[in-house]
This record gives sequence, structure tokens and C-alpha cells, in this order.
Amino acid sequence: MHDIITVILAYDGFRWASALMYAVFATGLLWLGFVHHQAKVRGDKEVKQYPRGYFTFLSIQLIPLLVTGFVIGDAFVIGTRLWTLVAVAIVYMMTSSEDGTFVSARHLAWSFVMIALAMLVPMLWSESETAHALLRDFQPYIAWGSVAVMILFVWKGQLSVARELFSHFVGGNYSVKRLNLQFVRLAGFALQSLAYWYAPSKATPIFGFDPIFVQGAIGTLGVAFVLASALVGFVGGSRRRRYNKAAESTLALVRTA
Repeated sequence: MHDIITVILAYDGFRWASALMYAVFATGLLWLGFVHHQAKVRGDKEVKQYPRGYFTFLSIQLIPLLVTGFVIGDAFVIGTRLWTLVAVAIVYMMTSSEDGTFVSARHLAWSFVMIALAMLVPMLWSESETAHALLRDFQPYIAWGSVAVMILFVWKGQLSVARELFSHFVGGNYSVKRLNLQFVRLAGFALQSLAYWYAPSKATPIFGFDPIFVQGAIGTLGVAFVLASALVGFVGGSRRRRYNKAAESTLALVRTA
């Protein structure tokens, strides 16, 4: 086992695999956003909503560690957080539209803000030594902030997802579309934790532990709780599923009679 881990670490396997999981997660988010938008355009009466504030907490959770990644020059942290943040912003824009269009003043204003930030932040980072020095000086506090925000996201965001998935399955539903992304997220966090447990980053430690490891470990526990809640709901909804299936069979017989 030790030899296998040594080979994985030699090729930075944990981080590469974790980055791939983040790519799958971001793509899955986009797909859910497209499905949501398509349902809006069709005029479906019931369009599945995300928990209130989910995208806000997810964005806030990503930003402190993204800043930490820029300060310490960690390509994994920068790439995974930046492109996940881009995917979150796109999906939020799609799911926040009431009628499936994006011509409201709010959508145009947010589009301007995101494009301006994408242009100006790299300019500021590449040309301002003051910005570099400021972030270096405050890097320990930013790292602490990333962990604190992760705890808040698990408590507020993931708890909402856990409640929603529990209600979904205990109500007798079979669909696992959103649950699939939770498995991907679990793998991403767990692999990140392993990567920075064995090879800590240059970030200032928190109680002796790498903050990127701590954030990944907290995320792993949060997603594990979501999956456990879904499992309990699925088991608890078995009777309801049998009832729904029997009702569908009865209705089919009535229609063919």
C-alpha cells in the first residue's frame, strides 16, 4: 500500500484526480442549469429550484481559497476554484431568470461586473506590487477565512441540500440526478484532502494542518452527511415508492379498460 501511495505522490496523482472531479462537478452544474433553463422556456409548471442561497454560499466558499491559491502560486487551487466559480456564476444567471430570458437590468449589470472583474483583476495582480504585498501579509487570515466560510457553507448550503434530497427520496421519488453530483463532489474533496495531507502547500498552517487539507476534510464530511441523509430518505421512502408504483399500475389498467 505504501508503495502505491508513493507512486501516486510521485506523479501528483491525488491532485490530478481531484482536479478531474472538479471538472466533472462544474460540467454537471452547467448541465443542471441547462435543464432548468430548458424547463423554464417550455413553461413547465414545476421547475426544480436550488436551495435558497446555495449559489451565494458556494461562491463565497470558493473565493477565499482562490485568493490563497494566487498568493501561494498553487495551480491546482487556482484552476479548480476559478473555473468552478465561473460555472456557478453561469448557472446562477440561468436559474435566477423567471421567464428564461436574460435581458433584465439585473442580468446585464451582473454580466458587466463579471466581465469587468475578469479583465481588471489580472491587470491588478500582474502590475501592482502593493496588491501582492497586501495579500501576502493577510494570507494567514485569508486561509483562516477559507476554512471558516467552508464550515458556514457546510452548515447552511449542504444542510439545505441534505434536507431537500431527504424529502425528495422519502416522498417516493427515484430520480438521482442531483445526487450523482454529490458523489463527484465527495471524490473531489477526499482526493484534495489526501493530496495536501501527504504534500502540504506553502499556505500558513492552521493548528498545524494545511488549510487546503482542512477545507477538503470539512467538505468531505459535509458531502458524506448529504449522502447519508439521501440514503436514509431512500430507505424511508420505500413504502411510498411501492404505493406510487401500485397507483401507476392501477391507473394504466383503468386507461386500457
